[in-house]
Amino acid sequence: AITVVLIKLSHLDAYKKNIIAFLNTSLSREVSYESEEFSFYFGPTFTFRGMKIKEKNGRDTFATAERVTLKVAVLPLIRGKIVIKKMHLEKPAGILYRDSEGVFNISDLLERQKTSAIEIRRIIVHHGAMTFTDQHIIPPGLTINLEDIDLRINNPVRGQVTDLKISATVDQQGKKGTLS
Repeated sequence: AITVVLIKLSHLDAYKKNIIAFLNTSLSREVSYESEEFSFYFGPTFTFRGMKIKEKNGRDTFATAERVTLKVAVLPLIRGKIVIKKMHLEKPAGILYRDSEGVFNISDLLERQKTSAIEIRRIIVHHGAMTFTDQHIIPPGLTINLEDIDLRINNPVRGQVTDLKISATVDQQGKKGTLS
């Protein structure tokens, strides 16, 4: 049965509308990607290129990634559970924003995801970027850029201790520093 499912998944383009609809509903944001591929090299692997996620307003860009690769564990699929062994994000970029009232642009994402149908065991980020703008502290906005983010999180479970490794360059109005 798993073999039949995996063979069908090898033609991901046929499921693009369903994948997009699932992501749009899950994130309450418009999601798009340019291309996708499936391979079974060392287990089922799904790769999405040119991923874009819009802000809640549907106009502004919330996040992008040059490539997102998901390696899926096979045995949990037998029990009907989806376990992502590794989520690898290459050249992701995101915008984190706090408005003048103290509300973050990701507040809705943090509230709703109490439990997830998908378990993620490891997240890896290579060459990421993040812009954080805070209008709650300073009305015109305090902006900090994180560049060259390399990140590894093992067993990211909400409310649990996790192993985290991060390095990045911090840039605030031309003043640069390193985070590690």
